[in-house]
Amino acid sequence: MRQSGERVRDLYSKLVGTSAGSSPAERVAAVIVHFRTPDETERAAVAVAADAPGAEIVVVDNASGDGIARRLAERVPSARVLEERVNRGYGSACNRGARETRRPLLLFLNSDAYVLPGSVEALVRALDQDEGAAAAGPRLLETDGSLQASIRRLPRFSAR
Repeated sequence: MRQSGERVRDLYSKLVGTSAGSSPAERVAAVIVHFRTPDETERAAVAVAADAPGAEIVVVDNASGDGIARRLAERVPSARVLEERVNRGYGSACNRGARETRRPLLLFLNSDAYVLPGSVEALVRALDQDEGAAAAGPRLLETDGSLQASIRRLPRFSAR
Protein backbone atom coordinates (compact mmCIF):
# COMPACT_ATOMS: atom_id res chain seq x y z
CA MET A 1 0.00 0.00 0.00
CA ARG A 2 1.36 3.42 -0.93
CA GLN A 3 2.01 5.93 1.80
CA SER A 4 -0.06 9.12 2.11
CA GLY A 5 2.89 11.45 1.38
CA GLU A 6 3.60 9.64 -1.89
CA ARG A 7 -0.08 9.78 -2.89
CA VAL A 8 -0.23 13.52 -2.21
CA ARG A 9 2.90 14.17 -4.30
CA ASP A 10 1.54 12.07 -7.19
CA LEU A 11 -1.82 13.84 -7.10
CA TYR A 12 -0.14 17.24 -7.06
CA SER A 13 2.06 16.30 -10.02
CA LYS A 14 -1.01 15.30 -12.04
CA LEU A 15 -2.87 18.50 -11.14
CA VAL A 16 -0.15 21.04 -11.92
CA GLY A 17 2.13 19.12 -14.20
CA THR A 18 5.35 19.13 -12.19
CA SER A 19 7.66 16.18 -12.37
CA ALA A 20 9.85 14.47 -9.85
CA GLY A 21 12.79 15.83 -11.85
CA SER A 22 12.07 19.44 -10.84
CA SER A 23 14.79 21.09 -8.80
CA PRO A 24 14.10 21.00 -5.06
CA ALA A 25 13.58 24.77 -4.87
CA GLU A 26 11.07 24.78 -7.73
CA ARG A 27 8.76 22.61 -5.62
CA VAL A 28 8.81 24.94 -2.60
CA ALA A 29 6.75 27.96 -1.64
CA ALA A 30 8.12 29.89 1.33
CA VAL A 31 5.27 31.59 3.18
CA ILE A 32 6.50 34.42 5.41
CA VAL A 33 4.01 36.12 7.72
CA HIS A 34 4.77 39.80 8.24
CA PHE A 35 3.54 42.23 10.88
CA ARG A 36 5.59 45.33 11.58
CA THR A 37 8.98 43.62 11.31
CA PRO A 38 10.28 45.02 8.01
CA ASP A 39 13.98 44.42 8.65
CA GLU A 40 13.39 40.82 9.72
CA THR A 41 10.95 40.08 6.89
CA GLU A 42 13.38 41.47 4.33
CA ARG A 43 16.20 39.35 5.76
CA ALA A 44 14.02 36.22 5.69
CA ALA A 45 12.98 36.81 2.06
CA VAL A 46 16.53 37.62 0.94
CA ALA A 47 17.80 34.42 2.60
CA VAL A 48 15.21 32.23 0.85
CA ALA A 49 15.92 33.89 -2.51
CA ALA A 50 19.67 33.31 -2.05
CA ASP A 51 19.40 29.71 -0.79
CA ALA A 52 16.63 28.51 -3.09
CA PRO A 53 16.48 30.70 -6.21
CA GLY A 54 13.62 28.73 -7.77
CA ALA A 55 11.41 28.85 -4.68
CA GLU A 56 8.27 30.93 -4.69
CA ILE A 57 8.29 33.55 -1.93
CA VAL A 58 4.89 34.60 -0.60
CA VAL A 59 4.82 37.28 2.08
CA VAL A 60 1.50 37.79 3.85
CA ASP A 61 1.34 41.31 5.24
CA ASN A 62 -0.98 41.17 8.26
CA ALA A 63 -2.22 44.77 7.92
CA SER A 64 1.10 46.22 9.08
CA GLY A 65 0.82 49.48 7.18
CA ASP A 66 4.62 49.77 7.04
CA GLY A 67 5.22 49.62 3.28
CA ILE A 68 6.80 46.17 3.19
CA ALA A 69 5.56 45.60 -0.37
CA ARG A 70 7.60 48.56 -1.68
CA ARG A 71 10.64 47.49 0.27
CA LEU A 72 10.53 43.90 -0.99
CA ALA A 73 9.89 45.04 -4.58
CA GLU A 74 13.32 46.69 -4.44
CA ARG A 75 15.26 43.98 -2.57
CA VAL A 76 13.48 40.75 -3.55
CA PRO A 77 11.50 41.43 -6.74
CA SER A 78 10.49 37.77 -7.03
CA ALA A 79 8.60 37.95 -3.71
CA ARG A 80 4.84 38.28 -3.94
CA VAL A 81 3.20 40.28 -1.15
CA LEU A 82 -0.40 39.59 -0.18
CA GLU A 83 -1.82 42.50 1.78
CA GLU A 84 -4.45 41.73 4.38
CA ARG A 85 -6.83 44.49 5.49
CA VAL A 86 -7.15 43.00 8.97
CA ASN A 87 -4.65 41.08 11.11
CA ARG A 88 -6.37 37.75 11.73
CA GLY A 89 -3.29 36.15 13.24
CA TYR A 90 -0.39 33.96 12.24
CA GLY A 91 -2.35 30.80 11.43
CA SER A 92 -4.83 32.60 9.21
CA ALA A 93 -1.98 34.30 7.35
CA CYS A 94 -0.24 30.94 6.84
CA ASN A 95 -3.47 29.52 5.41
CA ARG A 96 -3.83 32.51 3.06
CA GLY A 97 -0.28 32.06 1.80
CA ALA A 98 -0.80 28.32 1.30
CA ARG A 99 -3.99 28.94 -0.70
CA GLU A 100 -2.15 31.35 -3.01
CA THR A 101 0.43 28.87 -4.30
CA ARG A 102 0.37 25.71 -6.37
CA ARG A 103 3.71 24.42 -5.13
CA PRO A 104 3.56 20.99 -3.48
CA LEU A 105 5.88 21.86 -0.58
CA LEU A 106 5.30 24.70 1.87
CA LEU A 107 7.93 26.29 4.07
CA PHE A 108 6.24 28.35 6.79
CA LEU A 109 8.81 30.84 7.98
CA ASN A 110 8.46 33.35 10.79
CA SER A 111 9.59 36.80 9.75
CA ASP A 112 12.31 36.76 12.42
CA ALA A 113 13.78 33.48 11.12
CA TYR A 114 15.89 32.90 8.05
CA VAL A 115 17.28 29.91 6.23
CA LEU A 116 20.95 29.08 6.09
CA PRO A 117 22.63 27.87 2.88
CA GLY A 118 21.47 24.36 1.99
CA SER A 119 18.50 24.41 4.38
CA VAL A 120 15.69 24.34 1.85
CA GLU A 121 17.27 21.56 -0.20
CA ALA A 122 17.90 19.53 2.98
CA LEU A 123 14.23 19.78 3.99
CA VAL A 124 13.08 18.73 0.52
CA ARG A 125 15.55 15.84 0.52
CA ALA A 126 14.24 14.67 3.93
CA LEU A 127 10.69 14.61 2.59
CA ASP A 128 11.72 12.83 -0.60
CA GLN A 129 13.60 10.12 1.31
CA ASP A 130 10.55 9.13 3.34
CA GLU A 131 7.54 8.59 1.09
CA GLY A 132 5.24 8.52 4.12
CA ALA A 133 6.40 11.90 5.43
CA ALA A 134 3.99 14.79 5.13
CA ALA A 135 6.04 17.33 7.13
CA ALA A 136 9.64 18.05 8.07
CA GLY A 137 10.98 20.44 10.66
CA PRO A 138 14.36 22.14 10.53
CA ARG A 139 16.96 22.38 13.25
CA LEU A 140 16.54 25.82 14.82
CA LEU A 141 19.60 27.74 15.97
CA GLU A 142 20.02 30.71 18.28
CA THR A 143 21.85 33.79 16.97
CA ASP A 144 25.07 32.48 18.58
CA GLY A 145 24.76 29.18 16.66
CA SER A 146 23.66 27.08 19.62
CA LEU A 147 20.71 24.73 19.30
CA GLN A 148 17.33 26.29 20.07
CA ALA A 149 15.10 24.05 22.18
CA SER A 150 12.20 23.87 19.75
CA ILE A 151 10.88 20.35 20.35
CA ARG A 152 9.64 18.55 23.39
CA ARG A 153 8.08 15.21 24.18
CA LEU A 154 4.33 15.05 23.81
CA PRO A 155 2.50 14.92 27.13
CA ARG A 156 1.16 11.59 28.33
CA PHE A 157 -2.35 11.44 29.63
CA SER A 158 -3.58 8.80 31.98
CA ALA A 159 -6.97 8.04 33.45
CA ARG A 160 -7.22 8.50 37.18
